Amino acid sequence: MDFNLELIEWSRISFRDGSYRWIDVKEFRQSRSSPNLDTILIPNLLNHPAMRDLYFGYPRVLIDEPIHGPFSLDSLKPEMFQRVSSSEAHRNLFEWTQQQWSLSQEPGLDPVPIDDGIDELYRAIDRSRLIFELHDPKGAEIIPWSAARPEIFLELIVADPEGGVVLIVCTDD
Repeated sequence: MDFNLELIEWSRISFRDGSYRWIDVKEFRQSRSSPNLDTILIPNLLNHPAMRDLYFGYPRVLIDEPIHGPFSLDSLKPEMFQRVSSSEAHRNLFEWTQQQWSLSQEPGLDPVPIDDGIDELYRAIDRSRLIFELHDPKGAEIIPWSAARPEIFLELIVADPEGGVVLIVCTDD
């Protein structure tokens, strides 16, 4: 069965503190629905040109090299992604934002750590039918000069019943 993902939107949610931490959001549309989405989504996404991204500031540029943040894209494997529940995805996204916010919190800063857009990510998670998290990247080759740090790299892949796929990458450069 032909299964293609089309990148339809690319956005970034930034912390309000002016730091280099953010959440990168890429929204895709499936060319057609698949009954075995759980087995074909990750391999198709790993082969998509939009995955070739340094996650290194602005301007956002997709690259030719097989690099995905701090990892060699060629070394990321589908088995490194674990299926998670929406409550686990909520918790992991919330904990990541709170942890990163606490690293730079200064007196007088707004207690809401990131710009508008985070609520839409939580809604996408709520309406999802399938969520994967890059859970165990052991064995993935680390790009030594990458600005994205693997220890604070959170990646969620959310597929909704209407054919949308959202790639959520939380990172710091």
